Amino acid sequence: IIEAGTSVYFTPGTRLTVNGSIQIEGTPFSRVQLTSVPGAPFVDDPASEGLPPGPPKWDGLKIVDSMNPENRIAHIDVRNAQHREGSIGIIRSQCVIDDVRFSGTHIRMIYTEDASVIIENSTFPDMFGPDEQAAELGLDNISEHIKGEGDIPKSGRYIIRNNYFGTNKGHNDVVDVVSGNLPEPIVQILGNYFAGSRCEELDLGGDIYVAGNTFTRVFKDDETSDRGYANAISTGDRPDTTTMVARNIFWDVDHAISLKNDSHTIFENNTVYKIHPDFVDTFDNTNIGSAINLFVPGDSSPTPAAGAYAGSNIFIDVPRVFGNADMRTEDSTFRTPLEFTHNLVDPMILDTSLGEEHPGESIFDLGTDNLSSTARFTNPEEGDFTLRPGSPALGAGPLGGDLGALVPDQIQISGEPPTFTTSRTAELTIGGPGIFGYRYRINNGPWSEAFDIGDAGGLVPGSPTTRTAQILLSDLPDGTYTVHVQGRTFASEWLPDVTESRSWTIDSTFSRLVISEVLSENGDVFAHEGTYPDIVELHNQGASTIDLSGLSLSDSPETPGEFTFPTGATLAAGEFLVLFADDANGTSGTHLGFSLSASGEGLYLFDSATRGAVLLDSIEFGSQVPGLSIGRDIQDQWHLNIPTPGTANLRQRTGDPATLLINEWMAEGEVLFRDDWIEIHNPDPLPVALESLGVSDHPDNPQNHTFPSLSFIAGEGYLRLIADRNTAAGSDHVPFALDADGDRILLFDRGGNPIDQVIFGPQGSDISQGRWELSPTGLSYFNLPTAGLANDTEEESSDSAFLNALALLRYLRISEIMYEPLGGKPYEFLELRNTGPVQLNLLGVRFTNGISFTFPSIILQPGEEILVVGDLTAFESRYGRSLNVAGVFEGNLDNSGEAIALSLPHPFEAAILRFDYDPDWWPASAGLGFSLELQEPLALPRDFDFQRSWRQSTEINGTPDASGIFVPTTFPEWLSFHDLTALEDGDGDGLNALMEFSLGLHPFLDLGFNGPSSLPRIAVGDNGQNVISFDLPANSTAVDGYGSDDIIYTVEGSDNLVDWVTLISKSDTTSFIGTGIIALDPPFNGRVRVRFSDERWDLPARFLRLRVEYIP
Repeated sequence: IIEAGTSVYFTPGTRLTVNGSIQIEGTPFSRVQLTSVPGAPFVDDPASEGLPPGPPKWDGLKIVDSMNPENRIAHIDVRNAQHREGSIGIIRSQCVIDDVRFSGTHIRMIYTEDASVIIENSTFPDMFGPDEQAAELGLDNISEHIKGEGDIPKSGRYIIRNNYFGTNKGHNDVVDVVSGNLPEPIVQILGNYFAGSRCEELDLGGDIYVAGNTFTRVFKDDETSDRGYANAISTGDRPDTTTMVARNIFWDVDHAISLKNDSHTIFENNTVYKIHPDFVDTFDNTNIGSAINLFVPGDSSPTPAAGAYAGSNIFIDVPRVFGNADMRTEDSTFRTPLEFTHNLVDPMILDTSLGEEHPGESIFDLGTDNLSSTARFTNPEEGDFTLRPGSPALGAGPLGGDLGALVPDQIQISGEPPTFTTSRTAELTIGGPGIFGYRYRINNGPWSEAFDIGDAGGLVPGSPTTRTAQILLSDLPDGTYTVHVQGRTFASEWLPDVTESRSWTIDSTFSRLVISEVLSENGDVFAHEGTYPDIVELHNQGASTIDLSGLSLSDSPETPGEFTFPTGATLAAGEFLVLFADDANGTSGTHLGFSLSASGEGLYLFDSATRGAVLLDSIEFGSQVPGLSIGRDIQDQWHLNIPTPGTANLRQRTGDPATLLINEWMAEGEVLFRDDWIEIHNPDPLPVALESLGVSDHPDNPQNHTFPSLSFIAGEGYLRLIADRNTAAGSDHVPFALDADGDRILLFDRGGNPIDQVIFGPQGSDISQGRWELSPTGLSYFNLPTAGLANDTEEESSDSAFLNALALLRYLRISEIMYEPLGGKPYEFLELRNTGPVQLNLLGVRFTNGISFTFPSIILQPGEEILVVGDLTAFESRYGRSLNVAGVFEGNLDNSGEAIALSLPHPFEAAILRFDYDPDWWPASAGLGFSLELQEPLALPRDFDFQRSWRQSTEINGTPDASGIFVPTTFPEWLSFHDLTALEDGDGDGLNALMEFSLGLHPFLDLGFNGPSSLPRIAVGDNGQNVISFDLPANSTAVDGYGSDDIIYTVEGSDNLVDWVTLISKSDTTSFIGTGIIALDPPFNGRVRVRFSDERWDLPARFLRLRVEYIP
């Protein structure tokens, strides 16, 4: 007995041998020290002449012929103990070795022979230093961390668990032990971490249970001439045995397991990451990289594996799963029995083939339910193999568990009946990685007898492997049931954790009608006779027909009866009823007369009014994903679904909230948007659940706005939240607004931890800000805010719809309003004009307030006008049939004034114009037959609300299609139109009126396209030459089709910024003339990009500039 805190010093060659009982018990904070004499002079290391001198070595601790169950060595440090029979040797004895730390030895740290041991919670250091090589030192085959020989006593155990093993080199395994054969005791290796080996981390024989370990960094050691492979696990030192490998991580290894001598493996729920590709070592030995190796060509007297079963594993970054299959010898073959089921395999795997006796077959032909997909590990390069949300490995196991190593060490249960049922039978399926037996009890009753799962002895090569079992329950009376199941491992040990099934209730009179599926944003995925309606599905969960007469559905809890089932309507037991949430439209089926909001609302099922209209069922939801529904599972839990109207629901995988980004925001809406808003982007290709995530403008208030249940964002999608402090308006409204002078936006996870945040400064009116990868800051401002869409800029965009939308914003204007004509509504009209230099595609442009109208596909040329009218017949009776009329609007223009909104086509949400007109502006327009006409010079969109922007028409009945507001194209008239002088800066953007005219810019808009960003840009060309680029307005009357009238454009060069010389110049009547190279882009959105490359790239300093002159 050695007590805590004791230090025992040993002289060189001394050995402590115990033939009776031993109890060396330190504590975690008062350890026992077994070491050589402190301060003794350094001496040569007896292990090898090549090792440097060090502290004297003693011969360690040896327990011999002691099966005392009280033998225990715990919380001790063993230093400088070095012997072929280990720093600690257990010979024909029994002992628990717990929390032992070894140091100062190059030979075996633990040696056992015919022993019963538990070795746990201990630290085994690197066997060799970075510059030490085992073969060179003569220390091959003697420097294992643990060496075990002989047999385990019949009543004994051999467990190695929860230890840390440092690296080893040469022809030395980390652990080299031989196990017994079931049903005798076998070696169990559980929960250890192996830091690396140049040979094997485990070299095994017999039936073995290997579970919950991490094996890393196994590379073939080129310092030894051994012709075998390097493996995390090598097995087969005893023939015809099973190595049960479960819940392990294999990371950065040559092979996860190599089998020989007719051994076999059941390899399940392991994570295998980075198996090394094929290579040839320095001794010309070829290594065939694989997760599971079945033969070692070139090894001394190689023998094959008998077979392998692989199930529920993850294989990522592997060259192949099975290596060297079908090889009996290097010259003969046989068909290796292989099984492969419920595995996830890297889609980039190089080789899925098998062997000569499996011609044309791949691993995917060996079994069912295998997946080819990425795993979505959290951080595999740092050893974090947890599965991120959206991983296809989540729930993909045969019993609904996860694939890979990180699953609980307990039995799994699936197949429980629904929460409520009338059935008196139940069939539960049970199983789990490494589990070969079970017992169960019902409602905490007595345990059943023990049952096997498949063959309790392991794999039977050539026979189908069974890894699940069924519990059949029948003749159950009414009541609530819960089943507890305890698993038994491959090593015949009962697991301490008991699994509890989901509970269910049997009620022979059960009758229940529920809302089972809701599709509120069809997304054109579910067609019904040419329409794409919202869908509601009801389900009769009971065993008898339900009378639906008088029952009702509503999208408000306050108003039952929005839709009421007619008398006689029924739904049979177990059946589904599909309802269409739209107005009756001539298609078949039941139409509810109301639709559902994709931004979130509720659906409510009420009993009949004669029974008090009691609420029977309801579901409330937040933002939804186009094309995906929400649905109820058999346990009454709601999830995102793939739409399955009329059949059982099919759950949709969802992605990782941690990848969400705050992508765009607007804090100073005026015309394009009235309210502030925030846009969330989901870069994950899968939809992401937003439930319980928070959005806030303050870091200390993560729950300022919390997304409600059943809220989602589409895969690679965008979601706009309106920051108007009006949460009563819907779940997409947040209880705060943004400060245009600068603010902060934060997105929080369910635990209140930040996922993303942005801090922004002062914001411009009707300009959004957001993420832009090409910007040095990662942020940019956007002239066209794209709420709900990807950010885009004119300079970089290749999206014709985006560029057309930008042109619509700039140039499409309402130029005349006849809101109270003589003769009344039939003569109302609005006139729109293209005030710009480019044609506009009006397809999808819509009036979204005041009146309702959506433009068909119409091209509006520069200067051209178009009309929408209240009544085409009446309009043509007054104005004739020659005018350009797009169509007839719905609604009417309010004679007392109202708000008009003209919006961009979908999917853009911004308004082109948004203003209120007022009859008090010009009384003659209020019932006297005159219209409102837009004044010259053209008002900015934000000024359409003011009287000064409008005048009454000069003619009674207005001047439709004749008012002719043209922006002049000559410089003097342009200055007069805008009331500017040539050198005046109308918008304060640093560009005078001459420069704005010359570059085709608007003199009163100072941001984006119309601001300093349109000034010439300097770059360095491919040959080192200076390149100046600038955009000039398209002009059909100018030579070459670009350049403003009467403007001379000159590119000048200088070596000193004082003396400038003309390099090349152009006018509206000439092409560019001079020295240098001109390159042009095609006309784009009314502008032509010019690139001038200077021919002088040989000068130490060179400067370029663009000069513009007005010369009529």
